[in-house]
Amino acid sequence: MATTKRHPSVTRHRTAVSKEGKLLGMEIDFAIDGGAYNTLSPVVLSRGTIHAAGPYSVQRPSAQPRRTTNHPPHGAFRGFGAPQTFLRWERHMNRVAAAWA
Repeated sequence: MATTKRHPSVTRHRTAVSKEGKLLGMEIDFAIDGGAYNTLSPVVLSRGTIHAAGPYSVQRPSAQPRRTTNHPPHGAFRGFGAPQTFLRWERHMNRVAAAWA
């Protein structure tokens, strides 16, 4: 009750894949709820954006980071925003693989 929580986030991916299964491009929309005060939100947003495409080699990645407000402040935890995007790109890659197969 007395400490900040991890930044809630929404991440959306769109991915272009060749017939051979090569990742050609990726559009990523990454939004975090920064809360009422800036605090560490810029760092969390930056780290989440950097890691949004995951460990994959993508020829043309494009990321659109956004910060929303109007809630209690949120703080940074281990990973500083990267965990928020890790789950999303892994789930997305599972869907890409299933659609491609």
